[in-house]
Amino acid sequence: MGEVKIVAAVAMRPPVQGDEGQSMNTGSMADAGLLDTLNGIPKVDIPANLHAAISAGRRMSSILREIVSLRRGAGKLTPNEYFYYRLWDPALTATEKRWFVGKLAQHPMHLACNDPGWYAVAANKLLFHALMVGSRLPVPRLLAVTHEWNAAADPVLTGLGTGGPG
Repeated sequence: MGEVKIVAAVAMRPPVQGDEGQSMNTGSMADAGLLDTLNGIPKVDIPANLHAAISAGRRMSSILREIVSLRRGAGKLTPNEYFYYRLWDPALTATEKRWFVGKLAQHPMHLACNDPGWYAVAANKLLFHALMVGSRLPVPRLLAVTHEWNAAADPVLTGLGTGGPG
């Protein structure tokens, strides 16, 4: 088996970007817009980004060839992701560009590596707080919890009125 290298990409902002996406549902409606932005494939103005790449000395034919290659590769990068991460930058090697993983490839990885039962814990402030306090891990004092259908936000039951259970 070959070595797997995971790279967290911090990209400079492309000339134009927007937000749209395919959200992984965590059950929290308050964070739905943010999750769509984080989980979705970034929307970018491809003509403006293509102009920036050509202005940097890249040829359109080499850019298109590279986009197709990265789309077919393990990272499954979309053209939007190619421009969002500025992979047209001549300073990046072909190997470095293949380290990037697109959202279409990330989702199956998340499903394979994470127990879906824990998504509920991460999306529920009270449940997460109770689990952390019960595990004797340091947590900040919980100051407020609101939820349209969660009746368990009673300060006596949760210990919120005393700074935590125990």
